[in-house]
Amino acid sequence: MKRIYFILVGALISTMLFSQCADPLKGFELNVSTDVIHYTTLIQVKDANGGSVGNDITVTITGRDAASIYNLAGEKQFALSSGILGLGVTPYADPTAGNNIQFTVVLSGAGYVTQNVPVTINYNQFESVKTVTLLKPANPPVDGIVESITTTALVNNATASPIVLTTGSGDIGKQSVNIEIASGTQFLDAAGTVITGASLRSSVTLFDPSEETALAVFPGGSLTTNNVIPEGGGAAETGSFVPAGLVNIEFSIGNTQVKQFSKPITIDIGLEPTFINPSTGASLQAGDELGIYSYDNATAQWTFEKNVTVTMVNGNPVARFETNHLTWYMIGSFFKSCNTPLVINVLSPWMQDGITYSLTVEAIIAGKVVSSTQASVTKENPTITLPQLPVSSGLISIRVRDNSGRDLTENEGFYGIKLVALGCTALPFNFQLNEPTSNPKVTLQLYVRCPGDDLVLNVLPTFYLYVRDRENGETEFKLLGVVKNGFISTSMLTAGAKYDFKAVWGDKVKVVVGKTVTADNSGTVGIEPGDIIGEKAGAVNLEMLTEACNTIK
Repeated sequence: MKRIYFILVGALISTMLFSQCADPLKGFELNVSTDVIHYTTLIQVKDANGGSVGNDITVTITGRDAASIYNLAGEKQFALSSGILGLGVTPYADPTAGNNIQFTVVLSGAGYVTQNVPVTINYNQFESVKTVTLLKPANPPVDGIVESITTTALVNNATASPIVLTTGSGDIGKQSVNIEIASGTQFLDAAGTVITGASLRSSVTLFDPSEETALAVFPGGSLTTNNVIPEGGGAAETGSFVPAGLVNIEFSIGNTQVKQFSKPITIDIGLEPTFINPSTGASLQAGDELGIYSYDNATAQWTFEKNVTVTMVNGNPVARFETNHLTWYMIGSFFKSCNTPLVINVLSPWMQDGITYSLTVEAIIAGKVVSSTQASVTKENPTITLPQLPVSSGLISIRVRDNSGRDLTENEGFYGIKLVALGCTALPFNFQLNEPTSNPKVTLQLYVRCPGDDLVLNVLPTFYLYVRDRENGETEFKLLGVVKNGFISTSMLTAGAKYDFKAVWGDKVKVVVGKTVTADNSGTVGIEPGDIIGEKAGAVNLEMLTEACNTIK
C-alpha cells in the first residue's frame, strides 16, 4: 500500500517536471501525507518480569478479518521490532459505524505461554495501543504467580494409588490449588486414546487475582474478550471477566499432552480472600455462587463449565469442583458487553489549544481493571473510544491516568468515575478530569531533505512517539502521543532536559537516546549542514533516506 502512495506522488511530480523547462522543485517545499493506512494499532509486548522479549517471538494473525490486516509498511509480514508490533487495516476494509474489525494476534516463543490476543478496531478509533505480557512459567514474577512441577510414577499407564497435587500453599497468601486423582485413573490425549508411559509430569500454575502482575498474563492479555461461550451455550459473546481464582493445569506423559481422564478429577482452588463479589457488593461468603470458565488455547475461546458454590475452609473461600479435562480455569463472574463501543469525552477546562495529552483509560469492575486503553487526545479532539464493555451492568467505573501515572479521577473515588447505568448507548459519556502536572509547551516538527537535492519534503508523517526519562530513573518507554502530520505539542516534557525517544513509523522503530529538548524542536532529516542524519546509525539512516527519496523521484 505504501508503494501505491509513492506512485501517486511520483506521477504528480512528473507532471510538474514536464510542464516547465527548469526544475520547478529547486528550493521549494513539497507538502505530502503518508497516511495511506487510516486505522492502526500498536501491540507492545513485554516479559512478565518487565524485561524485553526480544524479536524472536512468532507472530500469526488469525480471525474474522485477518485478511484485511497488514503491517504498517502495507505488507503481510508480521514480526516484533524492539518489542512492538505495528498493524493496520487495508483502506478497502476500514471499519464503519455498524461494522468493526476483529482479528486475533497469536504470540508464541520458546519457553513462553502462547498468548492469543483478540483485537477490535472500531469506527473512528484511528489509533490504539495495547500492551501484552508474555509469561515464562520457569521464570515467573516474584509476586502473584507460582508454579509447581511434579513427576509421578504410573503402573500400567495408570495411577497405582490416590494422588494429591498441591500448589501455592504458603507461597501467595492463603491461596492454593489441590488436585485429587483417584487410583486407577488413566490419561487420554485429545482423541480420547489412552497415553502409554511410565510417569506423569504435572505443571500447575496458580495466579493471584489481587496482583496486577498475575492478571497481566490473563489469557488474551485482558479481562475483556470477544470469544466467550456463555452459560446456556449459543454463539460466542463479548464480555468482561472478574476473577476470584485463576489456574493453568498441564499434564503430559512423554511428549504427549494429557487432555482428558478416564475418571473425573477433583480440584480445590483457594480464592482471593479480599475478592468483592459483584453480585452482592460484599466479600465472598459461604454459599455465594460463582461461574467456572475454561479456556481453549487452540481456539482462544472461553467456555462456561458450571456454577460452583463457595465454601469456607479455615476461614478462607474455596471453590471445589470435578472435571474430566485440563486447561486454564477461571472462577468468578462474567458480564456480557454492549454491542457498541464505549465512547468518552474528556474535554476539561485546563486543556490548551494544540497540546497533545497522553492518557491511560481503565475500565474497572469490583476493583479489577477489565480493560486498559492508551490514548492520545487534544482539546480539539478529546474523544476516546474504548472496547465493547458491559456498560448496562451499572458496575463499571472509569479511571484516567496521565503519562506519569497520576490518577486524574481521584476525587471521584478510589475506582474513578462511576458510569450511570443508562443501558447500551452509542452516546459519549462526558468527563471533566483533574489537571495533570504539566510543563510549558514543547513542540516537535519534522521535515525531510533528499540527498543531493535542494528539495525539502515536508513529509508530514503520522507516527507513534514514546519517551523515557532515564535521568529520573524511568526504565520503560511511555506513550508521549501520536505525532500527527509530523507535528506534536506537549506539556509532558521539560525544555532543557534530556530524554530517550522511540518512534514507530510504518514497519520501522527508531530509538534516539539522550536528546535534549528545547521549546521548539524543528528539524530537517538530511545531509546538508544543520540537517539530522543520526550519530550512531548515520550510514543506515542515509541508506533508508536515499531509498525513500529515490522512490518518489
